[in-house]
Amino acid sequence: MNIFLTRQFFPAATLGFMSLCSAATVFANSTENPVVVGDAYDIKNQALLYREVHCGSDSDLEHTVFYQSVDGELMAQKNLNYKTGLFSPSYIQNNLHTDEVISVQLADQTITMSVQDLRKQQPVETYSEIAKDNLPLVIDAGFDGFVRQNWNSLMAGDRKWFRFPLATRASLITFRLEKTDCSYDSNSDQCFRLELSSWLYRMLADPIELGYNPVHKRLTRFRGLSNIEDDKRQGQIVDIHYRYKDVDAFSCGANDMPPVKKT
Repeated sequence: MNIFLTRQFFPAATLGFMSLCSAATVFANSTENPVVVGDAYDIKNQALLYREVHCGSDSDLEHTVFYQSVDGELMAQKNLNYKTGLFSPSYIQNNLHTDEVISVQLADQTITMSVQDLRKQQPVETYSEIAKDNLPLVIDAGFDGFVRQNWNSLMAGDRKWFRFPLATRASLITFRLEKTDCSYDSNSDQCFRLELSSWLYRMLADPIELGYNPVHKRLTRFRGLSNIEDDKRQGQIVDIHYRYKDVDAFSCGANDMPPVKKT
């Protein structure tokens, strides 16, 4: 879930998301779809890189994302807690193949970010900042709720700005979101562009493209920098295809996922 295509200024780990964006992460509506599956392909050659399995809870306030390699191994696990807000879930992501733990926590409008390298066995370094009220705060997969909450305004051509915590840079960055044409072939998707608000930063980082089903307002595509690095801790530029149907085989357990089928 995962925020932009880096041009060397921002390392992949900067996103901690999407996430924001894969970043990319989508959140599953547990009452309707307890499981959402995303297949992440290399954006250049469309080789399958990994799979995301998004699992909701009965309360719809806690979500878990499992990241599975093409060899069937669990690469990472992210736990999100939406008690802190629809747009601003607290989360912890354990990257098993790089021994890195990323955390963003929100309490009393204070954002606490930390990144721990388990290989170095050093004390966890944390950074805290008070969230200002001039712009909405969006954390990790909270971007999905932000898009849907502002759907009509975005479709009318309005731009939306928000602040987003980048844990590995220990800072809050401002992003803007707007409607755009899809760069990929689609007869139905509605796309949005997510990019840094600063014109200087935009010179250094390409935008992320988000594709949505306009009827159900569901995320269908994420095209940009992944929050899952490769074994060399290098960023991966991905094209993630999300599925909401035909996912009955996924039982939302780290050891219960069917193997990824290479294509």
